[in-house]
Amino acid sequence: MAISFCFNYILKFLKPTYFKVLHQKLIIKFQLINIVDLSTMLIYNLINKKISGGKHERESVGKLVSILYRQSHVYINYTLKDLNISSSEYIFMVKLYNNEGISQEELSSLLLIDKAATARALKSLEAKGLLMRQKNLADKRANKVFTTDKGKSYKETIYSALRGWTKLITNDMDENTIDIVLDSLKSMSEKAGSTNYAELFSNGGEVCEKNK
Repeated sequence: MAISFCFNYILKFLKPTYFKVLHQKLIIKFQLINIVDLSTMLIYNLINKKISGGKHERESVGKLVSILYRQSHVYINYTLKDLNISSSEYIFMVKLYNNEGISQEELSSLLLIDKAATARALKSLEAKGLLMRQKNLADKRANKVFTTDKGKSYKETIYSALRGWTKLITNDMDENTIDIVLDSLKSMSEKAGSTNYAELFSNGGEVCEKNK
């Protein structure tokens, strides 16, 4: 209590900009060490409260989406284990089922996955006999990608796994809530996918906040 009162008294005389500088420095400090002494943590909490005005901070969307992403990979790895398809590969099969003959570059673009990662995944799936790549006669530099008969035979199992994951995380939600969540996620995904980040950060990385 004495330490808390002391720091709280000192913080009253510090400028808001100074709080932010200290806040950033302490965040960096916490990232570099695993154990933080009580007094340092106390200062951090006081500064953080001062900056936010003591208001409740909204949960990070990125954090929640990241949790869903990581856990979906765990689920997919378990459910598709017998097919020898990993969580980093199944998405290519799903996209190919509706886009047979698409080029490797187009597949990479549709999934927003870099070309190197796409090439690795396709090479692995090709080695497993699930897809084949053919040279595009109109453009010798490009490859067209097709699923094989073996790959096609896995379609229902893969879709069943995806339905199972959706059912798991939406259990006990009513249809209206599920629709709202899906629409919101779709909207955020489209914004994230269509943003020109080079242009955004060349302008300082500022995003206009419409929701107050």
